[in-house]
Amino acid sequence: MQNLKNINPELSTTDIAKKLGEKWQKMSAEEKQPYVEQSQVDKKRYAEESAAYRGAGAAPVDVDSADGSSD
Repeated sequence: MQNLKNINPELSTTDIAKKLGEKWQKMSAEEKQPYVEQSQVDKKRYAEESAAYRGAGAAPVDVDSADGSSD
């Protein structure tokens, strides 16, 4: 995102998000794969850290809603 902002300093955050979304949609599954894999690693880490936190007396967290997807 920072590179896009440096190249186009007049763009708002919303415009940058739209451009990045368009770029993501144009990427092939192969190009997206490293990001998908990292997302899965992060989701697993989040679930483990949340479980440890809950074990320490915190309120439960719904891990399925943590990925931002809607069913």
